[in-house]
Amino acid sequence: MYLLLYNNKISLDLRILLIKDISVKIKMEFYKKELCVIEKWTEKTHCSTGDILFDEYLENKYINYTSFNDEYDMFSNSNVIDFIEHWQYLINGYFPGNKRPKLAIADVYLYNGYVLCIDKTYLIVKIQKRWKKYFRKKIKDNINPLRIIHREIHGRFPT
Repeated sequence: MYLLLYNNKISLDLRILLIKDISVKIKMEFYKKELCVIEKWTEKTHCSTGDILFDEYLENKYINYTSFNDEYDMFSNSNVIDFIEHWQYLINGYFPGNKRPKLAIADVYLYNGYVLCIDKTYLIVKIQKRWKKYFRKKIKDNINPLRIIHREIHGRFPT
């Protein structure tokens, strides 16, 4: 296994040994933390690959429709707000049902001709919840009359 770093990409060369002792080289490229439009892979929506084992592998993965840095999408690289508004309009208007693509921050990688993603949006939600809890506690503590008097005398809240 070889790991190469260049231009915000991590390239990983894997050698996989098959049952018949044939060595196949697969090149994987990783792009870290991109704004993407992703959807969970399903055989019904995206068709079968022809390989049962690979279909089972893809059932737990997200497919990348496009990303903010995509050179083939004309709404990419212009403005983040325009990219988000454009894709929200497309997602809400053209994808019926509950199996819609979503905007997410994800690690993108190329595997066997498919652009797959690892969704990292949950990390932002975790940070926001923790910050909200911390800020709510801080405000609750600082409305105590004794702390307000301390601030009037010393110029800052006690720690």
